[in-house]
Amino acid sequence: MRDEDKPFICYKSKSSIKIVPRNMAGWRATALWTLLMIVLVVAFIAAIGRAQSDVAVTGSIIGFIALMTVWALGLFRWTKARSEIVDMDELLAIKRERDRKA
Repeated sequence: MRDEDKPFICYKSKSSIKIVPRNMAGWRATALWTLLMIVLVVAFIAAIGRAQSDVAVTGSIIGFIALMTVWALGLFRWTKARSEIVDMDELLAIKRERDRKA
């Protein structure tokens, strides 16, 4: 995938990574991932509502935490693979170099 076609931009620095939608395709993908999260939350609420014992409640909570962790890691890996990477430290170094020359 060419950088111009990628639906996300990943701003990377030493201390953080920020991934944001770049175009309409990025926003649609973000909406689909959010819809998947809503489905997981609704399923969790339904499971908690049907739970008859403390063991079932605990199992539902642990399952929900596990599913949300998988969801979050999947979202991160999927969006990062479809992102144009912008190294902010490199850009700051270029800016500092230009400021020194000026």
